[in-house]
Amino acid sequence: MDEGGLDARLLYARYGPHVLTSCAFAKPGDIDAGRTYLFYALPSIVTPHFLHLIALGIVTSGLLSGKEGAGWRTIATIVGMVVAVAEVWFIANYDDRKNARSTRLSEIDFVYWKLQVWRGLAIAAVDGVLGWVIWLQATGRAFLSPPPAAERLADHGKLLEGLLGKARGLGVLRNGTVRDANMRSKTGDYWNKESEIMRDVFEQPDVLEAQRNALKRIDINRISREAEAYIETILAGVQVVRAPAGPG
Repeated sequence: MDEGGLDARLLYARYGPHVLTSCAFAKPGDIDAGRTYLFYALPSIVTPHFLHLIALGIVTSGLLSGKEGAGWRTIATIVGMVVAVAEVWFIANYDDRKNARSTRLSEIDFVYWKLQVWRGLAIAAVDGVLGWVIWLQATGRAFLSPPPAAERLADHGKLLEGLLGKARGLGVLRNGTVRDANMRSKTGDYWNKESEIMRDVFEQPDVLEAQRNALKRIDINRISREAEAYIETILAGVQVVRAPAGPG
C-alpha cells in the first residue's frame, strides 16, 4: 500500500485489503485501475447477497412457511436484489475526492468497513420485516385476501360430504335400532322419559325467562340478510365454476 502512494490508499479505503493485495490485473495508478478493482471486488460484494437470496427462497417456500410465506417470495426476492444493486451502485459511484484531501486518519472515510455493517443491517432489516409481515398474515392480523370462489366451493363440498357421511352413518344406526324389538323398546322408553324431563325443565320460571330474553335479542332481519348473502355467494360460485371457458 505504501508503494502505491495515494492511489493505493484510496483503493484500500474503498475495497479493503484483500482486493488491493490479491488483484493481479491492475496496479494502483494504472489507467482504469479503479474499474478493474471494482470488477475484481464484485464477487466478494455480491456473494453475501446471493446467499441471502437463497435463504429468502428457502424461508418463503411453501414447505416451511405455508402459502402465507410463499405469497411473499417474489417481493422478498425483489427487495433482496434491490439491496444488492444498491450496494454495487454505491461502491461504483463512490467519490474518493474527500479521502484524497484528508490529512488526518480520523478524516478518512473507510467505506469498505462501513459497508460491512450497513450490509448486515440491511439484510437483517429485510429479514425482520419479511418475518413480521408473514406473521401478520399467518395470524390473520393483516394482508388477508378472500379465497377464490372455486376454493370456497371445494371447501363447502368437503363439508357437505362429511355431513352426508355422518347422516348415512346415523341412518344405518337408526335402521338397526328400529329393526330390533328390544332396542326399539328401549329407544321409545328413553325418548318418552326425555320428553317428560325436558317438559319439566322448560316449565321452570327461570328457563322461561331466559327464553324470552333470548328471543328479544334475536335480530330476525339480520339473520335473513346473512342467509341471503350466503346463498348468493354459493350461487355465484356455482355460476363461476359452470361458466364455459373462453376460446384459448
